[in-house]
Amino acid sequence: MAMTSPLRTMIRDLHRRRGRERRGLALAEGVRLVEEALAAELPLRGAAISPALEATTRGRALKSALERRAVRIEPVSESELAALADTEHPQGVVVVVEPRRWTMADIPVAPGRPVLVLDGVQDPGNVGTILRSALGLGAAGVVALKGTAELTSPKVVRGSMGALFRLPAVAGSVDELLAWAGRNDVGLDGRFSAGPAGIQVWDGPFNGPSGTHGTASHLGSVDWSYDTPAKHYVTIYRVMVTQAGVDAGETTLSILTAVLALGGLSADGTRITLPTPPARDPFRRLAATGS
Repeated sequence: MAMTSPLRTMIRDLHRRRGRERRGLALAEGVRLVEEALAAELPLRGAAISPALEATTRGRALKSALERRAVRIEPVSESELAALADTEHPQGVVVVVEPRRWTMADIPVAPGRPVLVLDGVQDPGNVGTILRSALGLGAAGVVALKGTAELTSPKVVRGSMGALFRLPAVAGSVDELLAWAGRNDVGLDGRFSAGPAGIQVWDGPFNGPSGTHGTASHLGSVDWSYDTPAKHYVTIYRVMVTQAGVDAGETTLSILTAVLALGGLSADGTRITLPTPPARDPFRRLAATGS
């Protein structure tokens, strides 16, 4: 079979951002991700399959599912698939997927369903993991601002483990986000902002120019780790209360409770080892007084 077949040409083109944007397509590699694309009922434009896929029962079942969906299948050798894949172990399958073209209007507005905003999160693996966590915690959608990794890049798609196929995820500008928030009354009681490593808690909505915090005071934050890309959870390793938070009566437990409540989760206060934060740097005063 010629190495210049239309499907192979398309797959190579989709490794480039310009190719993905022009075609409105993305790549799914590996059994799990292709299963997720099928479950989400996305249009599949073609599949390159090597003999490795049929080496397992799950792989054979996946090939049968692709055939039932009348997906165009192109057999390739292991070395040919390796040249087409972005991963080291594509498990015998690379599929061209037509992901949904989400818009801001697709993001539902409902109590208890936060919208996660990514601002300059450049690592595509982190973006994918955030998408997966957002879906698992019941987020309404994700908005990726300028400087954030492109949402359909192969590493983002893999890191999301299929969340990108189900969760409204939109690339937009700050102005578009603020306009959407204004139309939906989002932010009237907003107290949270999110970054690549956690969520910050504020005493009120951002009211500064161009979406800056303005008069809102930072009360505390919950930080987590993304060092578990193959799992379905993140590890919370720190809950922090600022001096403004202490002055406002916040505790580590109240900050953690507020953040977990975004996903409909509760905090068990009996398991918090330090519910009230210690005084900040108690030795500084002693050093200043010479005591």
